Amino acid sequence: MLIWLPPSGGKTAPSFGPILDHSALLFPELAGARREVMDSLCALGAGAGAAAVLGLGKKSASDAALNLALETAPCAPAIEIYTGVLYDNLDAATLCADARGRLNEGTWISSALFGFVRPSDRIPTHRLAMGVALPPLGSMSAWWRPRLAATLPTLAGVTIVDCRSGAYRTAFPAAAANVLEIAVVEERAAGRKVITHMAKKWRGLAVRHLVEDRSLDDHANATDVVASLSRLTSRPEILALEVTEPRGTRAGGTITTLTLVTASTEPHLRAE
Repeated sequence: MLIWLPPSGGKTAPSFGPILDHSALLFPELAGARREVMDSLCALGAGAGAAAVLGLGKKSASDAALNLALETAPCAPAIEIYTGVLYDNLDAATLCADARGRLNEGTWISSALFGFVRPSDRIPTHRLAMGVALPPLGSMSAWWRPRLAATLPTLAGVTIVDCRSGAYRTAFPAAAANVLEIAVVEERAAGRKVITHMAKKWRGLAVRHLVEDRSLDDHANATDVVASLSRLTSRPEILALEVTEPRGTRAGGTITTLTLVTASTEPHLRAE
């Protein structure tokens, strides 16, 4: 079983640490591709134009400058670099040693700069999303797709819990694997509502649950994962876990959607 996570826009910059070692990252064969992206980021610069290309707002525009020192900036484990709702709720720092080990060994984090990294891989703070069209490379998801396909194993028959979305899934869909995609909906008075931002909370909690579940191992299959995640319904905020029938892919894999149905967060209406 593998768990795939998205990165986060928000990051914590380490004040000290080793510089980037390409040979120590997951799939060191991607070093040439990673340097090509870094070179393109350096050529982009750090002005207002660079911020616009990177999709940075006024408050984060200055972060474009982070991309100019990627080879010399201090690095820290990716799980400590990434912040945000998913990572806050995963809360890796408070996992026991065994669970932390399972997280590091069985999780890949998707990245527009690195392709994929392990939680323990030491990386610098940077700003680049998979949906960015980076001159002269173009769309990062389209640029990475053939490079990841040529380098990564097919993962045929492997169970993957995919917490990514959008362009990150496009970059490497793992079509030969048995993919479990986690969706989140909220049960409201007017009907169900698909939630996006707070879905990150539940994906983070789901991943924490999976790495803490000692009944799961490297050979866990889709049935095992569903059985594990179904225990999340013991939480009052989770009403149900709904599982679709697997959809076959042309490459021989499957895609199954696991939907966490959460209780409504709508404020109660006051009686007049």
